[in-house]
Amino acid sequence: AVRVPTIHGFANLKIPSGTENGKVFRLRGKGIVNPRNHAKGDHHVRMMVEVPVHLNGAQKKKLQELAGALDAGHYPQNVEFYKQADKFYERKGGNAQAEV
Repeated sequence: AVRVPTIHGFANLKIPSGTENGKVFRLRGKGIVNPRNHAKGDHHVRMMVEVPVHLNGAQKKKLQELAGALDAGHYPQNVEFYKQADKFYERKGGNAQAEV
């Protein structure tokens, strides 16, 4: 879980593995109070995935080892993107593989 600051203090947010950049989570009852009925609103949290920078050689090697251990099944959006690209090039009469 990650500690998220809200106007009522910190709240814990469990982030599932595979969560993508830009995904919005809702923390029910952790938002501002409605002045009409005094009910607490929801607090929305947008995920921002940060890519590490300034890696040393050992850190880069570890990431390369991980990348080598993964296959296309670990990247469903990437697979879908290339399927769509292949369909596009088929309609255009070209070959996507030859143009890459």
